[in-house]
Amino acid sequence: MNNYRCAVIGAGFIGAAHVEAIRRLGFVEIVALCDVSGAEAKAEQLNIGLAYSDYRTMMDEVKPD
Repeated sequence: MNNYRCAVIGAGFIGAAHVEAIRRLGFVEIVALCDVSGAEAKAEQLNIGLAYSDYRTMMDEVKPD
């Protein structure tokens, strides 16, 4: 099975649950998080290496699967 690189857009109310669900898949790595407010703090809290406030920049730079 292939491993996939994933980026999450939006870390609001249910964002942490989505991150946890993606991680439980076992073959997906979350490489970046995008949120318009406090992206760096949210990414750090969720143990995600990269944080962005603009999804277009994130997609251009990270190029997730």
